[in-house]
Amino acid sequence: MIRAVPWFSTAILFIAIWLGSLCSPFTSVPSVKVAVLLSPVIVVIFFGIISLSCIMLGVFNFNDCPGEDEKLKQQIEEARKGLRNAGYKF
Repeated sequence: MIRAVPWFSTAILFIAIWLGSLCSPFTSVPSVKVAVLLSPVIVVIFFGIISLSCIMLGVFNFNDCPGEDEKLKQQIEEARKGLRNAGYKF
């Protein structure tokens, strides 16, 4: 919950500023009103782009573990043997 507090605070701040600018008398200019109306969509698009970039960076920097698959298969086989000795059937 602690890590979510800054996100919620930022979202509440953005919504407050957006609602304030939406109801503001300064938004009587049509181009400003369109920009204010589209700002949540733009923020969501930017958030998606940044999230996708972070995920792709994590995937590209993920380290391979050569030989670990064989160790895992060996551990699975040992676990199966132990379970067979305990009376379980596969």
